[in-house]
Amino acid sequence: MLELNRLYNLDCMQGMKEFPDGFFDLAIVDPPYGIGIDGQRKRVCRNPKHNRKEHSREGWDNKPPTEEYFRELERVSREQIIWGGNYFVPMLKQAHKGWLVWDKGQRGLSMSDCELAYTSFDTPTRIFTLNRVELQIEGTIHPTQKPVKLYEWVYPCLPERV
Repeated sequence: MLELNRLYNLDCMQGMKEFPDGFFDLAIVDPPYGIGIDGQRKRVCRNPKHNRKEHSREGWDNKPPTEEYFRELERVSREQIIWGGNYFVPMLKQAHKGWLVWDKGQRGLSMSDCELAYTSFDTPTRIFTLNRVELQIEGTIHPTQKPVKLYEWVYPCLPERV
């Protein structure tokens, strides 16, 4: 079994096989959506809210994870939060009503106005508005990085059983 609280550079399918059923209380994941947008060109505008950092294309977003990925994720974790869940509906085995919505606070840009996260919870859907400009303040190392404040908001949304 892999050692906890240690970083590993390996395929997640290989890593998940190292853990027994239900080992994790909660898995929060943001898999590739399979829409081919894994990089972006640098853009500098007069309005700093429209600036963006360059990320090179690496090809990791060419296809979504397989159905096997989702079965293995469900096996190793009791509960799940899956960012981009709307892209994976056909592969999700269980239907739940507790979606999370990150309203990016900007409209009509080249990206979606919000991001949806599937959850394995039967709780009310929740919406959090946080402008994407927050990522510029934090700095990014990945083109699909989520803001820290978004994850700080997610925690109180979790049911007590997690």
